[in-house]
Amino acid sequence: MSVYRLIFAPDVIVSEFKKGTDKYDECREEIFEKFIEFGFLGTGWNTSSLKPGMSDEEIRLTMDAPKGSIENFRCMCSIAKDDLIWLIHKSKYYLFKVRENMIGTNWLSDTFREQAQWFLDRDISTCFTGDWCEVGNEISVPGVVVNCMGIGTTLRAIRKAPELSMMAWNRHTNTEYYSVGNMTEEWFWDMLTNRQKESLALLYLQAKYECIINTESLKHSTALYECELIGKDGTRYFPQVKTGASGNKEFPVKKYCEEINEIGKKLGHKVVPVLFYENEDYGDYEHLGLIKLHKGDLMEFIETCPQYISEDVVNAYRMINNG
Repeated sequence: MSVYRLIFAPDVIVSEFKKGTDKYDECREEIFEKFIEFGFLGTGWNTSSLKPGMSDEEIRLTMDAPKGSIENFRCMCSIAKDDLIWLIHKSKYYLFKVRENMIGTNWLSDTFREQAQWFLDRDISTCFTGDWCEVGNEISVPGVVVNCMGIGTTLRAIRKAPELSMMAWNRHTNTEYYSVGNMTEEWFWDMLTNRQKESLALLYLQAKYECIINTESLKHSTALYECELIGKDGTRYFPQVKTGASGNKEFPVKKYCEEINEIGKKLGHKVVPVLFYENEDYGDYEHLGLIKLHKGDLMEFIETCPQYISEDVVNAYRMINNG
């Protein structure tokens, strides 16, 4: 079972439906209503020659794309029964559970004989049949899904923590369609968005080291640190939060500490570099005063000081302990 996400932005060829206009939004709404009413999901591209289960080599030969990206086509051929596809429409998240992959068939034209051209004009040709579920706004969606909705190709696989999407389907359809085990600590972190992880780290720092955020620094123009925090004695804390696989290799600890020291020389205050790498890869470099945050620190903070934490993060944490 696999999970995907689709960016629903069809290249409508009808002249009056230009992207960015109200007419385009109305057209998009009409398409989505068809999806819901007739239980299918459609995407663009002429993929009539593709078949489910094709290898990359077969896809390249069939689509005459030896050098170009085939991520979209690869996903289309890989999607199978019971796979889940996330989609955003009108700021709401939806889940689509696949019943059958219909690429390479005449399903669209056979099902909508009188409207087949209507769909083709609206960039809908490749289809998957299945069932829909409205999940809701971002708060109801696993962070691992939210974090990848706006990046990459139109259709891409979400390889991390498919169980969270399965749990979302079960919860929002009030079924036990998917069999999922108890929550794990790793799934907890996958539940959180990058923004929630950053917020959790900053809350912990303020409580642990009795410092407050300099709100002017929240709009700083450098990507070196998230913000500036100020302690009671004037000490400046400069935290950097990197989620996912980011760690010492992509953002070297030594270089970060050296740049924070340079800031300290200019400010004339004591400065403290602070790092939270989600993969906890801090390397071997040691720096006097460097604070390395660990997931265990933040989880203990949630346990002992839930009053400081958002309800969504606390609820995700409780799912680990309550199973």
